[in-house]
Amino acid sequence: MERVWKYINDIETGKILSCEYIKLAVERFKSDLERTDIEFIDDKAQKVLDFFDLLSLPDGSPFILQGWQCFIIANLFGFYTKKGKRRFRYSYIEVPRKNGKSTFSAGIALYMLTADGEMNARVYLAATSAGQTKEIHEPACSMVRFTKMLNKHLNYNKLQINFPLTGSYIERIPANPDKQDGKNVFFAVCDELHEHPNNKLYNVLKNGMGSRESPMISSITTAGFNRDSFCYNLRRICIDILDGTLKDDGQFAMIFTLDKDDDWMDSKVWKKANPNLGVTIREDAFESDFIQAQNNISEHVEFQTKRLNVWTDASTVWIPRKTWLNAPKYDVESLKGMDCYMGIDLANTSDITAITLAFPLDDNRVFLLPYFWIPEDTLSQRLKEGYNYDIWVQSGFIETTPGNVTDYEFILQRIFDLATIYNIQGIAYDPWNSTHFASRLSDEGVGAICRPFRQGFKSFNFPTKEFERLALSGKLLHNDNPVLTWMLGNTELARDPAGNIKPDKSKSPDKIDGIVSSIMGLGELLEEENNKMPEFSLTYLDI
Repeated sequence: MERVWKYINDIETGKILSCEYIKLAVERFKSDLERTDIEFIDDKAQKVLDFFDLLSLPDGSPFILQGWQCFIIANLFGFYTKKGKRRFRYSYIEVPRKNGKSTFSAGIALYMLTADGEMNARVYLAATSAGQTKEIHEPACSMVRFTKMLNKHLNYNKLQINFPLTGSYIERIPANPDKQDGKNVFFAVCDELHEHPNNKLYNVLKNGMGSRESPMISSITTAGFNRDSFCYNLRRICIDILDGTLKDDGQFAMIFTLDKDDDWMDSKVWKKANPNLGVTIREDAFESDFIQAQNNISEHVEFQTKRLNVWTDASTVWIPRKTWLNAPKYDVESLKGMDCYMGIDLANTSDITAITLAFPLDDNRVFLLPYFWIPEDTLSQRLKEGYNYDIWVQSGFIETTPGNVTDYEFILQRIFDLATIYNIQGIAYDPWNSTHFASRLSDEGVGAICRPFRQGFKSFNFPTKEFERLALSGKLLHNDNPVLTWMLGNTELARDPAGNIKPDKSKSPDKIDGIVSSIMGLGELLEEENNKMPEFSLTYLDI
């Protein structure tokens, strides 16, 4: 345990530079030692540390645990309930690439297979692809091969590592959660949790732990691009546990990242996110990767996300989240009776329908007022996929329509209602799927000009660039609508050879319908307001 206390002391004294979440994890550990309802058993933790000391790597060298790894082991294997059960059932470890998390997880899996005392132990390596499960399975096989004490008792192949003496095994499992029911889980590693599209596989493993005394699921991941994913939601919960907002004695968390005010270009803070910098990560190679990222804007996000563990919203950030959320607020009530312009992005059958009203304000500002609908009967499926739709529905940011397909009549009536509140001057619609819808709006009294807005570069280029200009200058107001903000984070752009841009639904990792309807509404505003506000339409003209 000396290595554990040395790590704690180095964090507290600042000898090891660490982020806020690591400091909170250390505080939690020390506070929990003082509790009387749980106990810390040194020998239990030391047994795992000693096991790692016996492991050999492929080059014949011993597995040398780093301080942060010793600290994780002490937490996971040292704390017990008064009933003698292991305290932590769930572990969330977030650390960037190349810090040895896969090899570390392989070592823990081997311990749980052979040394924890469980008969018929079932240890699973789960990921979103067969290739990803190899990232842990292969180093585990290598350690079996080169560690004498394991090599004598275990056998292995491409899919399993078997321990015949106890009837136990480690098994790689496919990504399809629908075929994984019935697992009797003693230990499982969920690798790269940020890549999991939903919580299905995690829940299958979780539900399979019921018959075990001290089972555990270890989630290991780098940061990702989707702040509305299951992984990010679990991360939020873990942060709340660390800072004391929530209480959950069964969840352990260790998050290596930068602090919110850190400059990612400052090499002095890189160690916060990379505990193995200078160990498994060569500092000169890291510096070289940084220089390449610094010289290529498209690589900025990749470097921050995968090398510094900073969550972003898309693989290529278009408009920074911080900039977007810093836009001034506006009194929505004062918009009543004002001129506005509508963009419509209709869902085909059962997806999200989005419309956005774009209001021209003073000082060349624009306010976006989005509305979203989803069929009521498809909501449960969206929740299973890990979306926050239920929260957004309860908060009024998404409205459900009856049935299991998009109810265009319901949406038409809502737009007719909006036309009695706001002075809708123009409507932009996609002629591919909205012509009949637009005809109804035009024929039944909305009183607005309806224009087809084709979905190619020619139509989207100018309003997309104007959307960007207004957002970056703080003149695109939206009152932090959470659905629109989520969709902005999903938005990636397509570019043609001439440099024209448009939002790309095929490249974007998730829904962007609200951004599409907003750009269409802004395009209609620009078309109509050209004579009144020429600066809008001249922004990108070379005159």
